[in-house]
Amino acid sequence: MPKPLDPPSIKKILNNGGFISALAPVLASRLAFGSKLRVAAEQLAEAAAAYSKMVMALGLVHTPPNNWGGCDQAKALLRWIHQPAHAVVATEEYEAFVADVDGWTAIIWAAIRDLAAGKMPK
Repeated sequence: MPKPLDPPSIKKILNNGGFISALAPVLASRLAFGSKLRVAAEQLAEAAAAYSKMVMALGLVHTPPNNWGGCDQAKALLRWIHQPAHAVVATEEYEAFVADVDGWTAIIWAAIRDLAAGKMPK
């Protein structure tokens, strides 16, 4: 079961769909076909790209504050992108990250459904 995300994390995911949609395909391209993480990364990329396009079509622009700390999800994706191919990763760590990616995807699809129904992101 994926760990729940707190509200600030959810807001960051939604506000940084462009970062996620840029990095998720890079991660997927570096993984073996059929791996759980590759499938999860491809699904995340699809959802994040769709969300970003919808937000841009509505003219919604997010300008980060001067003290912006970056996108936690993008940082996590980069950690996995930059792991050497031969790196041994604990099964629990791998499964937890797959669950996180699946959770981010579900949150983004929920936001897409809200936008399609006329609800604006907060």
